[in-house]
Amino acid sequence: MKRKRTKLQKTKEQKAEVKKAEVQEAEVQKAEMQEAEEQKAEVQKAEVQEAEEQEAEEQKAKVQKAEVQKAAKKGSEIQKSEIQRSKIQRSEIQRSKIQRSEIQRPETQRSEIQKAEMLKMKVQKTEEQKADGRTEMGKITYKDVKNSEEVNEYIRQGNETLGVLGYTDHSSAHALIVATRSGMILQKLGYGKRDIELAKIAGYMHDIGNCVNRKDHAHHGAILSRCILKDMGMKFPEIAMIINTIGSHDETTGYAVNPISAALILADKTDVRRNRVRHKAKAAFDKHDRVNYAVTSSTLEILTEKNTILFAIQLDENICSMMDYFEIFLQRMLMCKRAAEVLDMQFKMTANGNKIC
Repeated sequence: MKRKRTKLQKTKEQKAEVKKAEVQEAEVQKAEMQEAEEQKAEVQKAEVQEAEEQEAEEQKAKVQKAEVQKAAKKGSEIQKSEIQRSKIQRSEIQRSKIQRSEIQRPETQRSEIQKAEMLKMKVQKTEEQKADGRTEMGKITYKDVKNSEEVNEYIRQGNETLGVLGYTDHSSAHALIVATRSGMILQKLGYGKRDIELAKIAGYMHDIGNCVNRKDHAHHGAILSRCILKDMGMKFPEIAMIINTIGSHDETTGYAVNPISAALILADKTDVRRNRVRHKAKAAFDKHDRVNYAVTSSTLEILTEKNTILFAIQLDENICSMMDYFEIFLQRMLMCKRAAEVLDMQFKMTANGNKIC
């Protein structure tokens, strides 16, 4: 009888374990679906912001084109007037039978003709460049880089390699978020259009060095970007700025040295989110997975009126303590602090509503 009860008890325990395993598996599947939705939302948000910026740039380009055409038309009318005036002068010379070796025009009239001719040549050159797909020679755009098959393949291969090594997500989703956020930082602070474009280009390309090796990936990425951008026809001063920015973004060897590199560092080091974790089973988490998974939400705000860059996170302390977070990210937060100083701002951080720095 006792043996029979023991057997029944054992059967119940086995059933309970099976049920517990099924519940855990269901929770993992639910977490995976939730993380996929969150990552999709992050990418969609970045794409919407990028589309809005692109629409604004296209509108601005249309206005500039209209102004150029208006100026060209005005130049053509001036030229026509000058030709008519020249005919009248020659007619007067013939009537008075005065021979002159050349007709001296007033300097101001000659200047107007030259300006009109230069403007006409500029319009023609612009139209030729637009036919080739570029608004200005040497000015590679963020769109050119984002659509580059070579760049995207390096990002894909690097992310795949890091996945094997157990690192968090470094896919094109991360590249898109960093690029968009880098441009947003400089835009909010009033930097020029070209600086914003270069920051977005560097942001999208910053991790391509992972396809070579995780160690020294920033330096590998800088060298790769130099080759890619040179082949695309970018001007050397802009290439130099981007390779310097990419080569300086890793916290173990780099530091912010100019506004573009500062924007990239702030954008990259604050991309902390749950859906960057690849392994959904908590038992498989390493310390980086645990910290990223514990962050349920994060925001980066540029508060120009307070001269402050504010990074706010919500942390599930049942998964990761505040101490664990800073054990992993202290060096990155210090790097953000110095990057903000390059932008003449101060870096502040809150966790669960509490001021950290």
